[in-house]
Amino acid sequence: MAWSDWKVGTRLGLGFAVVMVGTLLVLAAALWTNRHVEEHVRQSDAVTDVAFNAQQWASITQRQVANVDAILRFGDNPELVAFFQERMAANRAQVDELEKRVAQTIGRSQQQAVFERVRELRQAQLAVRNELLELVRAGDLARARELRAARYDPSAQTYLKA
Repeated sequence: MAWSDWKVGTRLGLGFAVVMVGTLLVLAAALWTNRHVEEHVRQSDAVTDVAFNAQQWASITQRQVANVDAILRFGDNPELVAFFQERMAANRAQVDELEKRVAQTIGRSQQQAVFERVRELRQAQLAVRNELLELVRAGDLARARELRAARYDPSAQTYLKA
């Protein structure tokens, strides 16, 4: 049976069916592509969130280092020391919150390894900072300044670079 032997209604029906199948194939391809685009957008948003939080984290940490520097400069003034310690406590709460957000956002094992390294460096830097603040509280500013130069500044720089 040749194409020319078919009735007009049959030809129109077959042509319509071909157009419908083509439309369905295009729709399926668009939906499949859309799903992948949405996944890439989610991943991109996650990376952006981590980068933004990390940038805030670094900024707050730099303020912490400046606060420690101010405490060492004005360690003989209890009012100023208390002021800077209050600021440090507020900054620490902010960093703790950022750390929680980053921990929830990261996904890949490589990112987790970097995050764990940053956490370790933070804990080491905080330990040295606390030791330094104890010396300030005890009134031993000379030893506190030596500790800052020998251990606090290098630990803070390593932490900030991570």
